[in-house]
Amino acid sequence: MKATAKIRLRPFTPEDLPKLKEWNEDEDLAVYLGLKLPGEEVDYYQRCEKLLRERTSRIFAIEDETGHFIGEVELNQITWRRKQAELHICIGEHKYWGRGFGTEAVRAVLNLAFQELGLESIYLRVYRHNKRAIRCYEKCGFKKEAVLRNRFRSQCGRGYDILLMNISADDFTLSATAS
Repeated sequence: MKATAKIRLRPFTPEDLPKLKEWNEDEDLAVYLGLKLPGEEVDYYQRCEKLLRERTSRIFAIEDETGHFIGEVELNQITWRRKQAELHICIGEHKYWGRGFGTEAVRAVLNLAFQELGLESIYLRVYRHNKRAIRCYEKCGFKKEAVLRNRFRSQCGRGYDILLMNISADDFTLSATAS
């Protein structure tokens, strides 16, 4: 499908679900992604099947240059009339964190969203304490739009701020030519 020097995006398949389930149970990832709450049951197969069938979502597996499955990236809430979608990404394999794999995957999916799907705007939500992800998004051309204060409450009762970020097709083209 879409390939760069470090990563390749390919269609997500049911065979990817066991690894996705493992990542969803990783407490280190949960801090950054706001995944399921302790004790909550999630049917990953059903969730994936639903995403794969929906016209309003696209889900891709991220592989490294050797074909190793390292994460997933999604375009959800696609609104075809408004030509926008929400981005979600997870690099589940810890050894790939902070090495540019997420940045390349975001750029690849933005290219796909703007060039092939004809979308004009992609937005995302990220915890304000997730500095590594925010740097990645800014490198890709996303701009901060708003802060939602104390929107997510953890088990200990602490609230987390959520940053809203957005990128337009025009801004992505400009950031790609500047890189």
